[in-house]
Amino acid sequence: MPKYTMLFELKFREVIKAISGYDKVCYRHGVWNPYILTDTKSVIKSIEKSGYGVDLRRDDSTGMYYVSIPSDGDMW
Repeated sequence: MPKYTMLFELKFREVIKAISGYDKVCYRHGVWNPYILTDTKSVIKSIEKSGYGVDLRRDDSTGMYYVSIPSDGDMW
């Protein structure tokens, strides 16, 4: 079972800065949705549009970043 380190919770600029040097990250919009390997530039555009902030985790064994953006439905 992979071990994840939480790097940021509900942040914007910090997450963008952390993932900017990578081509792809695992991304999900809505906390109940699965992660999908996605182009980082697309993820950054989604982060910039998010009104709730972004969580960023890293898989300690692979170094892969996991970006989670809450959706409106998550807030109700």
